[in-house]
Amino acid sequence: MKRTLEIVRGARAGEARLLASLEGHRNAMQDDPRKLGRPVRIIVPSGALRKHLNARVVAHFGACAGIEVRTLFATALEVLAFARGEDPDANEAAPNGQVLFEIFARREARNEPSLREALDGLEAGYRAAVETIRDLFDAGFEPAHAEALSERLDGGGAVIERARALLAVAACVGDQLEERRAELPARFFAEAKRLTERGSHGQAFSALFIHGFADVTGRAGDFLEALFRRFPSTVILDESLDPCDPSRPDAGSIFSERLRQRFEGQAKEVSTIAPEPAAQLTFVRTSGPEAEARAVAERIRTLLNEGVQPESIAVCARELTSHKSELRSQFGALGIPFSAPGTAGLVDGPARAILALLESMHNGGRVNAQRWLDACARFVFERTLDGERKRVPRRPSPDLRLALRAAGGGRLQDVARLNVPALVDFHGTYRLPTRTGLHSGSDPRTDGPKEEQARRISGTYAPYRRVHGDDLKVVVAGAGRMLGKLHAWPERAGIRDHLKRFEDLRRCLGWRSNDPAEERIQGALEELGLAFAAETLERVEFLWLLERTLIPIVRPALQREGERATESGVQILDAMAARARTFEHLFLIGLNRDSFPRVVAEDPLLPDALRAAWSELLPDIPIKARGREEERYLFAQLVSSSPNVTLSWQTNDAEGKARVISPLIERLGIENRAVEEAQPLIPSRVVFEDRVHTAQEHAVLAGLIGGPRTLLPRLQLALEEAGLSQAARTADARVRALRAYEDKDPKSLLPWLGWLGPQDTAPTRPDPLREPLFITHIEHAVDCTWRLALSKILRLEEAPDPLERLPSIEPRTLGSLVHEVLERIAAASWDEETRPQDLELALAGEPRPTRWPSLKALEHLTDEVARELLDQKGSHEPGLRRLICHVALPFIERARSLFSEEASHHTSEEKTSGCLGVELSGVAEAQLSDGQRMRVRFIADRVDRLGDLLILSDFKTGKQAVSESEFLKKLSQGKILQPSAYVHGTTSAEKKVRARLLYLNPEVDEDRRSVLIEKESPAAETWIHALKPVRDAWHAGVFFPRLTDPTGERVHDSCRMCDVSAACLHGDSSARAKLVEMAHGDDATVELTAMRGLWEVARAKKKGEARR
Repeated sequence: MKRTLEIVRGARAGEARLLASLEGHRNAMQDDPRKLGRPVRIIVPSGALRKHLNARVVAHFGACAGIEVRTLFATALEVLAFARGEDPDANEAAPNGQVLFEIFARREARNEPSLREALDGLEAGYRAAVETIRDLFDAGFEPAHAEALSERLDGGGAVIERARALLAVAACVGDQLEERRAELPARFFAEAKRLTERGSHGQAFSALFIHGFADVTGRAGDFLEALFRRFPSTVILDESLDPCDPSRPDAGSIFSERLRQRFEGQAKEVSTIAPEPAAQLTFVRTSGPEAEARAVAERIRTLLNEGVQPESIAVCARELTSHKSELRSQFGALGIPFSAPGTAGLVDGPARAILALLESMHNGGRVNAQRWLDACARFVFERTLDGERKRVPRRPSPDLRLALRAAGGGRLQDVARLNVPALVDFHGTYRLPTRTGLHSGSDPRTDGPKEEQARRISGTYAPYRRVHGDDLKVVVAGAGRMLGKLHAWPERAGIRDHLKRFEDLRRCLGWRSNDPAEERIQGALEELGLAFAAETLERVEFLWLLERTLIPIVRPALQREGERATESGVQILDAMAARARTFEHLFLIGLNRDSFPRVVAEDPLLPDALRAAWSELLPDIPIKARGREEERYLFAQLVSSSPNVTLSWQTNDAEGKARVISPLIERLGIENRAVEEAQPLIPSRVVFEDRVHTAQEHAVLAGLIGGPRTLLPRLQLALEEAGLSQAARTADARVRALRAYEDKDPKSLLPWLGWLGPQDTAPTRPDPLREPLFITHIEHAVDCTWRLALSKILRLEEAPDPLERLPSIEPRTLGSLVHEVLERIAAASWDEETRPQDLELALAGEPRPTRWPSLKALEHLTDEVARELLDQKGSHEPGLRRLICHVALPFIERARSLFSEEASHHTSEEKTSGCLGVELSGVAEAQLSDGQRMRVRFIADRVDRLGDLLILSDFKTGKQAVSESEFLKKLSQGKILQPSAYVHGTTSAEKKVRARLLYLNPEVDEDRRSVLIEKESPAAETWIHALKPVRDAWHAGVFFPRLTDPTGERVHDSCRMCDVSAACLHGDSSARAKLVEMAHGDDATVELTAMRGLWEVARAKKKGEARR
């Protein structure tokens, strides 16, 4: 019987040799049709190669009978099916034994302490144990081997302990599979080998060709060897030539040495087939992933225009994960048909819902609330339609999503705990941290007197967006039902019970039978129930089985948008799928270090040293270090698979970080080769006219080298192609913005450097001469006018993210708590109607003593205020309220001590001593250097009269108390202006007036607890020099970001704690340099003069005096 081993030099040579050998058999069958009863069988390692060879046979011979291409696994199933009297046309789907193997392996691994300790905390830790145990079974492991293998483990330590645990798991798994008569592929191959050797295989082949294998081990190799001996066989083994030196085999051919030795001793003839002509190599250097995908797409587009069939072109990477998004985008842009068999595409809407559902089941209450909402198909809300209240099913809106984030619902369990009645206002709505725009006049939905007063002063208001509390209740109730169903899920149940609970969970999320997500998974769930009807599974096992079943089917195959799932068009493959296949044109991409060749790492559970120790009993156990040889082998074979090969790599990744070229390319002597430079996607100069451009790129080029006139139609086309509604209006607005940018004076400020237009063109911006600003606005303007414009004028706020950082006590929240508690304690001396709100009214009234509550009452009041503040902020972390109360109480106790000490210095008969009011608003007036008068508003935290002395206090809760010299310096720099405003805001009748900063932090030394300013002190006049620069800048519309300190050498201190930094250029070095250049220039425009005046305030030296 003829048994031949043919060594071929490359994939093309192997395929050509196979087709040439089939020619004689086909002619013989045409001459004698009776020979069709003994067909020619070609055995290949993969389904992808089987499909490829079927297409190549048809293309070469036309329609023909008597030639079959099957995988090795399908051939084993045929043998077993014949022996059992089953349908021999078995499919290639994995039997249930493979799934049960993984279930049992995970279950037993969790029962081993050493494995549980190493793997339990990892995201997919037990997958590593399953793969290691699979290696053992593939190598021929049987439970009887466990004792002998364990004896070869010398010494102790964690590694040896885990190896023994793996042996115990493997033995248990083997016994359980045997008990259920479930078969692994390895046992399929062993049984198929036995039947083949006995002649009970039920097959009769006139010839057998073994093609495309480079390495086959264990029981699969034994079965393949049995087939080789049983039939007239030819093994076509590829030992590709070295791409660097085509006169000799590549060093990676050692990877196929074990397969060669397996057949060489039994072959009656061993021959070496002459190679095909060497491939023409083209080298392309690209600047990044997008540029590489575009360079490949352009070359393929040219080939298609020349008439090359798309199916004869392939794009191959070692792995496609980091390339598929860019390839899909660029191929779609240039109209290139493509498919990526076996590669999941981008996630669509139904897939996103299914994956979110699986993630919610996996993480339970700790799942991100936004991911849970992704899984929710609809909630039933109540709406008033046509005058009637109706139940309306809808998906959760973006506003509802934001409401949950703002309220502290970061995770599902947090959402279920939300106290909606405590969150909503007196309108029954919840305020979002976003606004609907600026409006003039008064707000009909004001939140309270303080906010109403602030709006009346500014002349504008920006209403918050809101969601109705009833909608929040619906979502919170849905979260509670979801948690209830997850908590009620039994730890162990039959598959049908698990599936029923899974169905109930989907109905809880609003899924319906005709939803796309439901339709996508329904068939797979029915098959799952039938296949494992007799199994009882733990909950974690069912979830793993569910993920294993659904994830491969929920995501559509990677292909051009709008095309049906086929394998036509340009083939996009990973290196493993491209093995032994041939192409007319091959583009091998991503040839960078750590990508191709991939990083080869040892198995952390069973290192190569232990595997080598077991190789005497299990000769075919995989040694992971051989993966380096496999990488060389794959590269050489891929280069040999086409006469036209383009090799490309990236100099930078998507973030601009440098990438290193692959050593596989370096050894080709790249320095002596012609290397093409791929053009960047966004060129910095005019590009050649013959290059194909998309509508978006035409718009970019028009913006770079054309002008607004050429840009408008191209931009409109690009926006229409992107599916943007109102494309024409959007394009026109952007072109007008471009014209404004190009017409700017290079010596003037830009809008994003703070020029918002003069006061007379901004009616919604309050005029400081007509509508007094708060003194805190003056301080903020000196510190950073851009921050003031964003937060106080435009009313921008940072959207909170409860998962972004750990719960903590923010200084602003602590300060608000201390201020509010002290205000309520002092305000208790008045009833709501008689309590003064303005300083002028308070000064005309009688002082009243402050009645301090007992410690227990004070703790209760602090807790009540803290709850209100944290509810407003949406901070509901467990223990946070108790913690902030614990921190705040010493501040309040220090205030009690200070005010009680002052009160004790005056007798009870002295009726002119006591508190006049808290949180009193006042107006201070100052005459500026140009003769104009400017009024400024302020709010005094507390005002006391002690005999003929009037004291206005400003509470500070920070740790950094200022000394006298520091205070005077900051006062001169416009940073602490409130005490000066306080003393100027009193009437002329008040002769002895003292304003003070009162530091309540108990960590502040006693001698630094306050800083005082007297009304007649020269320091009280220092504040005036900051008012005119602020007024001038405000009127000129100059609200520049203070990106540096006054010297221009360091980053401004406030940038580190800025809550609107996301809308600033604080990290832009060119903007910083431009700003410093303007600040130190001598151009005399109105805007720049105003800017420099405000810039210089922060450079002022201290003036006047203050005292403790």
